Amino acid sequence: HLSIRRQRQMCIRDRAKQTQLFQLSSDPYEKNNLANDEAQRQVCEQLQGLMQQWFRAQGDAVYQ
Repeated sequence: HLSIRRQRQMCIRDRAKQTQLFQLSSDPYEKNNLANDEAQRQVCEQLQGLMQQWFRAQGDAVYQ
């Protein structure tokens, strides 16, 4: 699993390229996956982009 966390959100992507997004401020136990919530699409895409940038900057091809 690959993940990125900000103060209020965490985005997780597994090897099957399934994505999970959690709003940690209101869901600290990560029970409500918001990845398919249209209202959260921009947040999810932004976090995935940050994750991808970080892995590329490290020279790691795992995020492809």
